[in-house]
Amino acid sequence: MDFLFSEPLLDAALAQIKSMDQFEKLEENFRVAEESGKTVPHEIKAKLSDKRKKLHGNLVHEKADAYLEESGLGKLVEAKKKWVDVHFMAEAHGVGSSIPMVSYSGLSQEDLQTGMNAFYAYLAQHKVDVEDAQLKEDVCKTIFKAYKDLYDGATGEFGGYVPFESMVEHPPEKVKEIVMS
Repeated sequence: MDFLFSEPLLDAALAQIKSMDQFEKLEENFRVAEESGKTVPHEIKAKLSDKRKKLHGNLVHEKADAYLEESGLGKLVEAKKKWVDVHFMAEAHGVGSSIPMVSYSGLSQEDLQTGMNAFYAYLAQHKVDVEDAQLKEDVCKTIFKAYKDLYDGATGEFGGYVPFESMVEHPPEKVKEIVMS
């Protein structure tokens, strides 16, 4: 197992690993090596830790994005990201800083109301289905952050929306409580 301690070989192996399952199989080899008395160099442990964090982050975003898409909120979140870019560029170039969200494609009053109502209905019926406790918590936090960013934008200075009942009934903290349960 000494070949495992070759940084170039480890780098090549880590570059090929695309899933947590693949990573955990490699990591198991290092556990076996340590149990048999080998010392895993700090540099290698650091590379393994970095890869685990990267894979975890990718998995969090994959699961959260899937939930947001299935719930109806994903399109709104993406449209808001584009609006932020346009809003920022307009402000940076002095074209105007008051481009309301409601006027942006995919973020009309009807789009927001339809998407958020779909999200609330989905949220009431579908829990985040992830077994690993830490992964589930991180996915829930990501979903909550996406909702809060959208909600804050819609109700903020540049939103331009007429508040609707279901949105008023679902402030971010209430949604956080539901998502995290």
